[in-house]
Amino acid sequence: MKSNELGNLLLKDEEYLRAYAGSSTTAQLSEMFDTMWSRIRAANLTSGQPRGSESVESASIARLAVTLATSKMDPLLDAEAHRMMAYTLNANEQYEDSIDHYRYALQGFDAAKKFDTAARTRLGFIAALQMTGRYTEAVEVAEHARRLLLANADMQGLARLYTNLGNVYYRLDDYARSFQYHEQARAILQRQKDKRALAQCFVNTGNCLSSLDRFEESDRSYRKAERLSKEMGMSDLRAQAQYNRAYLFFQRGRFSDALRAFGTLRIQFERQQSIRYCAQCDMNMAEIYLQLNLAADAALLAGRASESFGKLGMRYERAKAMALGGVASTQRLEFKSALSILEQSQSIFEEEQNHYWLALLDLYRAEIFLAMHRFPEARALANEALQKFTLLDSASRRVVTLILLARVAMGLNEQTEARVKAEKALELAREHKIQLLMFPSLVINAEIVENAGDLGKAGDFYEQAAAELEIGRTALRHDDLKVAFFKGKPAVYEALARIVLDTGDPDESVERAYNWCERAKSRSLIDLLSHHVPRIRPHARDPLLPQVEKLREELNGYYVRSWPALRQPSAIERHTIELKERELARMLREMSYRNPEYVSLQKVSTASLEQVRQCLKTDMTLVEYFTVAGEVMAFVIGPRQAGAFRPLCSVERVQHLEQGLRFHLERFLIEPGHLRAHEQVLTISTMRYLSELYAALFAPLREIIQTPQLVVVPHGILH
Repeated sequence: MKSNELGNLLLKDEEYLRAYAGSSTTAQLSEMFDTMWSRIRAANLTSGQPRGSESVESASIARLAVTLATSKMDPLLDAEAHRMMAYTLNANEQYEDSIDHYRYALQGFDAAKKFDTAARTRLGFIAALQMTGRYTEAVEVAEHARRLLLANADMQGLARLYTNLGNVYYRLDDYARSFQYHEQARAILQRQKDKRALAQCFVNTGNCLSSLDRFEESDRSYRKAERLSKEMGMSDLRAQAQYNRAYLFFQRGRFSDALRAFGTLRIQFERQQSIRYCAQCDMNMAEIYLQLNLAADAALLAGRASESFGKLGMRYERAKAMALGGVASTQRLEFKSALSILEQSQSIFEEEQNHYWLALLDLYRAEIFLAMHRFPEARALANEALQKFTLLDSASRRVVTLILLARVAMGLNEQTEARVKAEKALELAREHKIQLLMFPSLVINAEIVENAGDLGKAGDFYEQAAAELEIGRTALRHDDLKVAFFKGKPAVYEALARIVLDTGDPDESVERAYNWCERAKSRSLIDLLSHHVPRIRPHARDPLLPQVEKLREELNGYYVRSWPALRQPSAIERHTIELKERELARMLREMSYRNPEYVSLQKVSTASLEQVRQCLKTDMTLVEYFTVAGEVMAFVIGPRQAGAFRPLCSVERVQHLEQGLRFHLERFLIEPGHLRAHEQVLTISTMRYLSELYAALFAPLREIIQTPQLVVVPHGILH
């Protein structure tokens, strides 16, 4: 009967409800509140779940309760109504709105000495505080609630408290402590056989295991959550588990699977009007698109996510989404727009007092000013970032900032200052064993000494940098959010080829230079295919393949979390990364004998000049072109000898001639009448461009080619 009455009340206006409350006794309204709670609890709402029809309906019921209680002016009913309102808003993605209702309800319960109800109310309050970034207050409220729950021997409430504390510490990146709390909650819930609460617990445990790189265990935990939530009819929680599994794909480097899953889930969340989870999908897809260098898509999604998080009052997420949008603009070389977006993001992090992000955004803005050749501004921001990272004891970010300052000094032609900063960066990277940053630290030192004319020392640095690329870091993301303007990996090999030809023994330099050029091409191909590697399989099932895939996924987890993280990787984590990378390299070497084609797509592998020569027929010559540091060079390899020719011409010259040739060739495709009328002029112009290309690229080599057969291997723009 009360259920029918509740349905009728939901349709009435405020004037009718005030009259209804005035004519009802406190006992009658309490009975109606019990009916409301029964309807709300039947929806199985949880804090942080995606918004759905059931959470929207529950919030409407709670608003009715607040209206009735306000009209009745009973303090205890008023507190109960605001508790109901806070509970439903917290499950309807209205976290900020729920905070005031929680405070109001707790004030009423504490005043009435309803300590058991106050303790339970604090559990939801902790969850809302955590969702809005008020972590210190959440921990303080949790301690108060813990004392009350233990005094009342409320084990179910204690399990919820441990769950909420686990979520708080997860947001603080303390994954080990978070996992401990969730395990404590799981133990209580399993004893009580509370399947509904266990389903949520398995989602939380899966999150922790994922962040601890225990991916298989994490996947199993999410599957348990999906199974239980389906069994208990908890569709919203099941969607949450599916979302978390999609993010697990991202962490494991399975970008295509992750994009497919996020795209499907977003449609589902949109139907449910779940603003938060639509925004989470958008932000995660933006991160993936940045890794794939699809900046336009990333910018669109990041902007949409930022707007949605702003509506929800989720400041941290909004600021992060804005930062992603700024990075996307940077990738598109829209530097003014990027600076504006990053400054807006930084202002939010200032309100949040998130010192790490403030330093990180100083660094990103400095990098953009460097790209714009606005060196004084870049230096000022980089120095600010360096001071902040020093206070935060973030060695890895100090290394990145010192590299940037070295580049700024190079731009200002301050070679001594550049060398001091570069040497300090390398010293820090070695001292703290930050293997992720050894490559850029070595490269900047190589460039500086090369500019100073010390080619021998530059070659040593470049060779050390190349060695860093040889130990299995094919998926390494040195540049966080793809902002840092570090020298590309192939450019290191190209620099070595150039130095070898300039300084090496004439009898050995050709073969060594050829080897470095081949490595540059191999590295470019590997980087191009790096995001497709998880889908590539060897011809035969190799016993080491599962271990290789597991190691690669674990490393991807570390790399993904390294940009942007709330903390730098610990010394233990850095050591773990190094061990895993070396183990991956060892396994790939072992696999290379059985599956050379598969391994060639995982790490740099080349054919030597002698091996190429052995493949040539006695009447055949191979001409292989390379583009190195803006110039075109060629290796001419015959059956008995080989030579290197550089520079043939500049890449810019080839581009100019190629564009002219393309223009005239395209004119041959116009209507036949026009072609016949201008055939002679078009032919002369086309032949002129072809002759100039021949003179630049082949004429210098013609005299030494004595065989009737010729093989030409182009590179870069010559394709």
